[in-house]
Amino acid sequence: MRILLNGEDRQVQGGLTVAQLLDQADPAYHHGLVEVNGELLPRTGYGRLLVEGDRVEVILPAFGG
Repeated sequence: MRILLNGEDRQVQGGLTVAQLLDQADPAYHHGLVEVNGELLPRTGYGRLLVEGDRVEVILPAFGG
């Protein structure tokens, strides 16, 4: 199935959860904020199954001075 991850079209397997997607894409994504279809997803929601056409955005914290 196809989803968008940070604006990039991706082909992923069906039955994938948000947590599994984050692991596959970049484990550092677990440290960011995750938004699915414009809605902020709490960590307790990372078990949510993705469906065709979902838009996932990951916002990582920026460090520095």
